Amino acid sequence: MEEVSDHKGDLKFIQRSGHKFLDNARNYREALTDFRTSTLPAEYNRTFAEAPDSNVIRDELADAYDRYTKLRNGSRNYYKHLKELTDKHTKYGNSCAVVLPWVNEAYAKLTKELQEPVAAEPDNVRSQMERVKKLHDDIVLHTKDVGKFKEHGKDLAELQDTIKDDVLSTIRDVSEKCTFMESQLAERNNHLQSALTQSYSVQEGIDGLLRWLDVAEKNTNRVVNTPIAAKKEVLLELMQDQKYVMTDIDSHKPTVDTLNETASKLMKTSDPTLARNIQAKLDGVNARFNKISNSTRNHGDYLHKMFAKLSQLEDDVEAFEDWLLPFIEKVTSKELGRVDILEMGTKLLEMQRDIDVHRNQYQDIKVLGSEVTRDPKVSDKVRVVDTLANLNKNWESLEGLMQKRLVQSLFVQSHQN
Repeated sequence: MEEVSDHKGDLKFIQRSGHKFLDNARNYREALTDFRTSTLPAEYNRTFAEAPDSNVIRDELADAYDRYTKLRNGSRNYYKHLKELTDKHTKYGNSCAVVLPWVNEAYAKLTKELQEPVAAEPDNVRSQMERVKKLHDDIVLHTKDVGKFKEHGKDLAELQDTIKDDVLSTIRDVSEKCTFMESQLAERNNHLQSALTQSYSVQEGIDGLLRWLDVAEKNTNRVVNTPIAAKKEVLLELMQDQKYVMTDIDSHKPTVDTLNETASKLMKTSDPTLARNIQAKLDGVNARFNKISNSTRNHGDYLHKMFAKLSQLEDDVEAFEDWLLPFIEKVTSKELGRVDILEMGTKLLEMQRDIDVHRNQYQDIKVLGSEVTRDPKVSDKVRVVDTLANLNKNWESLEGLMQKRLVQSLFVQSHQN
């Protein structure tokens, strides 16, 4: 690209010299014609042909300019492509350096844990449950890293076909391992919860759940009442925190179910007063458990929907600006002003059709953005508001420029008429 730029001066010199030569030739022709007409006898007063024709020289100059322009634009685009490719390689490489060693290590730890038989003593079962919880927390902790790894890998695969299959294969391998680990840990935790519940009496189980509910309710209130910002990175952190709490709640579901079954059997053979007392405690546990479970799950659904809206909004805005900004440059280009009036009218008509086609896309973006900014749960919406304002400004600028071009075209046409 630098070599092409170095010859910019050469092109200017050729253009300037060529046009100066054409001007001198025209002046010489006029002087020669005047001389033949005013000084020489009539038999010498006749027309003569240029050799070479000035149009040939003019065409050569135009061809040189066009070829240089294409070469310059081509080199710039290729440089931009290489820079983008290098950036995506770097991001994917950094993600691989974080995710691949971790997923292999976590997979090995899980395999070792699953090979150990479920213990019979409560203390030993709790130790096994703690190890399972640490493994699951580790997976949740790396959720964002895995997400970036997939995103960077797909971006690179789309840009470079030669490594597409290898990159997508690596992504599939990591995704399958993460899915397998989550399912196996959930199943293992259920077995351990059942084993732990069976090792306790009903009363001990209720007391344990009540202590856990005190902590779980605080965590649920913290998650549900945390201010929400219309930013993907913030939502990812909120989703990760919600997943921590939801996983903890779901992991205690087998304990609650088993406790209800065991207590039901116990109450059938217990003193009525004791049975009513147990039933009242169970009702309180079940009500509190269902409340935090529904509240946390609904909040998670809301966060995922909001994240999907923001992702779609960012993608739609990026795609629309990829069309809008070059289109504004096209409208304001000097090349458009150099064409004759008929061709300009045709081009402006085609450009207006293109604008009308994209108008619906622009309106859809505004509607989606309005859904985000008007959401009563979203407290920080500055980024989305600024993005929509900038997009609206560019759109209004485009319409203003097109109107100006149309007025200029009508003025030139009326002046020629």
